[in-house]
Amino acid sequence: MGLWMLMGLVQKQDIDAYWSIDDAIATPIFNKTMARNRFTQILSFLHLNNNEHHVNRGEEGHDPLFKVRTILDKVYIGYFILYVKYGS
Repeated sequence: MGLWMLMGLVQKQDIDAYWSIDDAIATPIFNKTMARNRFTQILSFLHLNNNEHHVNRGEEGHDPLFKVRTILDKVYIGYFILYVKYGS
């Protein structure tokens, strides 16, 4: 999930680019964390949102974290509640 969230911050042309070893576009954290094939295998089984509502990249309303948005929003709310309750 961490790599998927990072993909929302680091924009690349396609998934393969995140695992590139080309010095000009490399993002080493991806290769160091897990193999690309393993990531795509896990991703193929990850369904936390209704794909009928997915907006493609480049189209208005596209959310790079669409597949995990539901759970991510719940985690965000949980952290926010803890922050408000216990302070910084």
